[in-house]
Amino acid sequence: MSIRVVSLWGAKRDPVKESSLPTPSNIDKGVRELVKLGYAIDPVHPLEVRRKSRSPLAKALGKRLLILFAVPDLLRKAKGGDVVTYTSDIRWAFYCGILKKLGLLKAPTITYWAGFDVDMEALKRPSRARRYYDIALSGSDICRVISQHELELWAQVYPEHAHRLRFHPTAVDMDYYQPHASDTWSAAGELVVIGDDAMRDWDLPLALAARGRRITILSSSARAQALVADLKPEDAQRVRLIPKAGFAKSAEIAAEASCLLLSTRPNNRFSGATTVGVAVGLKRPMVIDEPYDLAAYGLTPGQNCEAYARGDVDSAMAAIDRVLTDTAHAERLRVEIGRLTEALSITLWGDVLAGYIGELIKPAASGPAVGPALVSAAARSERALESQSSDA
Repeated sequence: MSIRVVSLWGAKRDPVKESSLPTPSNIDKGVRELVKLGYAIDPVHPLEVRRKSRSPLAKALGKRLLILFAVPDLLRKAKGGDVVTYTSDIRWAFYCGILKKLGLLKAPTITYWAGFDVDMEALKRPSRARRYYDIALSGSDICRVISQHELELWAQVYPEHAHRLRFHPTAVDMDYYQPHASDTWSAAGELVVIGDDAMRDWDLPLALAARGRRITILSSSARAQALVADLKPEDAQRVRLIPKAGFAKSAEIAAEASCLLLSTRPNNRFSGATTVGVAVGLKRPMVIDEPYDLAAYGLTPGQNCEAYARGDVDSAMAAIDRVLTDTAHAERLRVEIGRLTEALSITLWGDVLAGYIGELIKPAASGPAVGPALVSAAARSERALESQSSDA
């Protein structure tokens, strides 16, 4: 007998099955780690939602509310489940909060918030938004966030929910993001920028191009495309924009970069955290602006990355020069950032979830053990980060 986890899943494929597609398996691979640890996973798929999406009712509800069609399936499966866990769709948290308040959902719940760019100051005042997030948090017995800074902000705004919050870094599939066989580095490589989210700063890398840097942008951002289209011809020839590059092409280009650049606008979460994981897996030097969570992700400027003041082109140029003009330093950065592989690997996410489940479910004295996964996953991650620091 094993602990049964009901997983609310937004993907078309079953998260428990290995994908045959040549793509990284991030959260779904973490869920599969639970299976290896002896847990039974019962996914709630929105496939039926898609089948019903052509109905008049679906059209009336709109795409944002189609997820409601999966609620009956959730309630049916949750009756026989020990824990309900779900991915980063905030709507699931909100609906589970309502279902809990109505007494319809009794199983403990674990949510995974990938970071929401909300006005925290505005949430301190009575409003519909404040009530919305209050219900979403109440639908989470444990709510994992990817930014220590964000966790602190949520705890300030909703102190009554602070006990629900947990921090764990964004992790990636390190089996997918592997260095090339030659694993070489050259200052002649391109400066590569990856990302699509709204918090990216596209003005800074294009300003670098205007100063002579060759930039490759892997993004489908409409703003990035518009800015590139407006470049002067002499600057445009130094910028390569590749929208919808796909995982394989992006990984191939990033693996040959002289360094990966992360530039963001002010935000409450760690925008671009996945890029950090990619740099760790590919062992590429990283030039990063200064978000709040460098230390929480094991990053130390000058040791395993280079940092610059957010939005400051001169500071970014200096940070890039520190990498490109000193081969020995660049190689040290590659070695040191590679030490974070275990701490930021998605394979740890299974242990993280198992640790959370262990907090919510106490095994009966005469029943089966919850499993070896009850060793706190967060502790393993912390040990990996501490080991990286002590080895430096």
